Amino acid sequence: MASKLQSTWAGGFFSGSQALVVVPSRSVREGLVQALLQRRTAWLGVEVRTLQGVAYSVLQQAGFAFRSGEPLFPVVVSRVAQAFQERYGFLQLLSPVERVQPLVATVRDLLDAGFSPDHLEAACELIDAEVKDALGERATALLQVAAAVDGALRTNGVFRRNDALSLATHLLKTRGASPWPARPLLVYGFADVTGVAADFLEALLAASDGELVLVQPPDPIDRQRGAGEAFLSRLLRRVPGVESKGSKGLFLASQLFLWEAPELEAEIRWVAEDIKKQIAAGVKPERIGVVARSLEPYALAVRKCFSALGVPFSAYQPAPAPPPLLARMRALVGLAAEGLEAPVSRLLSAIPRGDGKTRALASALLRLSGAVGARTAGQLVERAPGLLQEQGNTALFGQWPASEASAWLSQLQTVLVSLGDAPSAAGFGERLRALAALCDPGGEAAGVLADALPAVSESVGNLSLSRRELCFLLSEELRQRPSLPLGGNGGGVAVLSAMEARFRTFERLYLVGLQRDIFPRVPREDPLLPDHVRQKLAVLLPDIPLAERGASEERYLFGLLLASAPSVWLSWPAHDPDGRPLARSPFVDELVVAYPELSVQRIPGRQALVWGGSFRPAPAGEWAVYAGLHEDAK
Repeated sequence: MASKLQSTWAGGFFSGSQALVVVPSRSVREGLVQALLQRRTAWLGVEVRTLQGVAYSVLQQAGFAFRSGEPLFPVVVSRVAQAFQERYGFLQLLSPVERVQPLVATVRDLLDAGFSPDHLEAACELIDAEVKDALGERATALLQVAAAVDGALRTNGVFRRNDALSLATHLLKTRGASPWPARPLLVYGFADVTGVAADFLEALLAASDGELVLVQPPDPIDRQRGAGEAFLSRLLRRVPGVESKGSKGLFLASQLFLWEAPELEAEIRWVAEDIKKQIAAGVKPERIGVVARSLEPYALAVRKCFSALGVPFSAYQPAPAPPPLLARMRALVGLAAEGLEAPVSRLLSAIPRGDGKTRALASALLRLSGAVGARTAGQLVERAPGLLQEQGNTALFGQWPASEASAWLSQLQTVLVSLGDAPSAAGFGERLRALAALCDPGGEAAGVLADALPAVSESVGNLSLSRRELCFLLSEELRQRPSLPLGGNGGGVAVLSAMEARFRTFERLYLVGLQRDIFPRVPREDPLLPDHVRQKLAVLLPDIPLAERGASEERYLFGLLLASAPSVWLSWPAHDPDGRPLARSPFVDELVVAYPELSVQRIPGRQALVWGGSFRPAPAGEWAVYAGLHEDAK
């Protein structure tokens, strides 16, 4: 794909001293820059930027100070839903901030499609005429919530990322001129966009007289047509004058290999071994890609196997946090949210079991809560002091003196009560750190909070939020903060999700996890606003997302991946961790039928260090075990 850009530039597109290339994401940007540098060592004046970054530049040049409030979006949706819950009963289940995510997804789809309060009356009339019974009432309620959320965001000065695109679009249209009048503009790497992003792209291309290059890979089975043609239709319709770089200039991998592994870790171990051999043969690690539809199931196996074999790699997504730390952080935030109403089990889960001191603390609290019949933290701090005075320093509470126990419980009560009275996000953070220090004297939780709380305070700004809302924002922030980086900083083998690997090229690609219902994903309709209701709204909102387009998107992604390298290795695990059989992807079945010369090979298990008469790469410890197991008895 970078070769096509090279030919575009060689044809004189960049005749000036400067040029701007706009891409959809950081991953595409870094992949494109890497590919360009392999063709020329210097591209003086050529800048590659993401679409969001270009929008921020437009706002900055206009003197508009934009501060994203994306984390606050669920909180605003929750508050609006609570205001409507008396009129629409189903919102009572969705309005609490801890359960608002399904509603957030629906409202986001509507707003990203361009819905605003100006559309409300016409949209409600359309629903009344076309959709009957309870489903129509629910759709009307969702439209009213979306309109109220849009108004609440503006009233409180909260902006989402897509609001930057909307504001930048307005500026481009009202000014009627490009902010970069002397710079040629090339837009690359887009296949589908939200309605708001399409508006900005259209305005940007019109103001800059730029060019949009649309990549159409061949279908993996029928090479005479493009993969996922329907997926590109919306962008082709929205942006006039698109230059389509179609399937004539792209090709599928000249070498396809199919491999079945006994289970997931054996699959990744084999990939790591093969990559190690390729690097030893002179292939640059940066020219190798490992891609999965979703990296989450593979992150820990990649870190373990690649690190054990010394394979350098980089990834954008963090690996899941260590389970004990993640569980403790969730329990700590839940304890802060519920206060004295939190169950004792949550208090115990917030205390680490590492050293002897904290383990003794958790054990003593468990026995103490049982002795006084306490089910909540409030009952424990209320009932325990009396029993402690009666029992004194008995063996019932281990080595924890009664005086220390009473003092600890008193501090717990003070901190939990004070969390509900925090005047600001900063004040709440201080009291939460005090709770963390009380439950985790080792300081591990406090260290994680020290990284996460400033981000929460920055997103909240001067808004006044409740304790539950602040804890919700913190829990969302902690989804990533306690995670360990999966690896690297751009160098080594690229470990990517399928979405991150779009429009990137490799010398060798390993596409892992080709299981049924994983790749391709099964399209799932929005349970609140299903497709047949959305199709009615498409008269007003032609860019509203539809689940039925998911199948075309999956095929488009698969076609892109098979066209991204001359050699592609496709693999999948045959069994899950419990030994249950897994079905392979229908994409694999189609390839086997279309190309009879393809055969499925078997990856050996992790224990087979000698395979096919040759030794496999493995750490020294595994070879020591192997030697001990296979030494001749004497």
